[in-house]
Parts: sequence; structure tokens; C-alpha cells
Amino acid sequence: ALNISNLKEYAIKEIKIPSNNEYDKITCELNSLSKLDQKFLVKYSEFFKVNNYCYVVMKFCSGINLCNLIKEAKNNNQTLNENFIWEIFIKICTGIGYLNKNNIIHGNLKASNIFISNDGNIKLGNFGFLKVLNKLNDEYDKNIDNLSLGCILYELCKLDYYDENIISIKDKIFKENYLINSKIYSENINKTLK
Repeated sequence: ALNISNLKEYAIKEIKIPSNNEYDKITCELNSLSKLDQKFLVKYSEFFKVNNYCYVVMKFCSGINLCNLIKEAKNNNQTLNENFIWEIFIKICTGIGYLNKNNIIHGNLKASNIFISNDGNIKLGNFGFLKVLNKLNDEYDKNIDNLSLGCILYELCKLDYYDENIISIKDKIFKENYLINSKIYSENINKTLK
């Protein structure tokens, strides 16, 4: 969407609100999101409610998402340069580390929610399952983001893309033998995946 007052582009995510109770929960989570300020996270702008929907306004990310980058490389029979993979992976880890340090998990981390601008900047977006950790026994914990990081590293090296539930991705990876071809990539990738 284009804001005509400042001529900036924004992305708007629509969330159906099942109940007022859920709206209160969403509002709490979005208030936490509004306090985040880190260069590898898509910048939150505002949210508003219309009828049974909540609309989350965030800065628009131009460029390509990581999923499409993986698909393009695969379609062109290319491999991604290991230095490029590490650069992307470290930036993603930095963004997730910032969230986790603030007791927040992304919970929806996957290649299609990672954006690469034309100048190479990385942004993590689509905080659809953003979860503020209030107690140790929350349904989710920080390990879900760690598992997602491993899956993304695997996808970058194998040029396979899985846009599914994170647990089914993990199961597929372990069934396929997660080791990466050491003729193409260094042993450091396999050590990180372990």
C-alpha cells in the first residue's frame, strides 16, 4: 500500500480475529513488536481493527524473498556461494538473537519470510506467530526458531524449499540425511547443522 502523505510503501497483513479475547492477545503481541528496533527485522508501523479483522502495517521490503532466490538458483542449476550463505545466515541469526534476547520468538521463520533487498540487506518479516515468552512453560520456546535456522541453512545449501510445518520439514531433512556435499561446501556447514 502507498501512504499518500509520505509516499512510502507499506505491507499490510490481515489477521482474522476470532474473538475479543484474541484481539487483546494480538494487541499485546503487536505492542511488543512496536518496541523492536533492529536492522535485520522488518520495521513495524502500526495496526488497526476493522470489524473482525486486525491490519498490521509494516515497512514494505523491495527485492526478493529467500524462497524465490533458492528457486531461481535451483532452476538455473547453480549453487550458492558459501560466503554468501554464511553472510545471509549470520544476519538471520542476529535478527533472531535480538528477538530471543527480548523474550520473543518469531515462530514463523522460513525462507519466504526472509527478504533480501536489491542492495543485499536482509530483513525478517511476517511475524504471523510472534510469541512473547512470559513463562518457562509456554507452548513454544526459543528452540523452534533454532530449528528453523537449521532448516534455512539446509535449504540454502541443498536448494530445496519446504514451505510447510517446521516439524515436517525437520522430519524430511533427517530422512534425507541432512549432510551437505563436502565437495561443494566446507565441513563447517555440516557442523552447524548437527
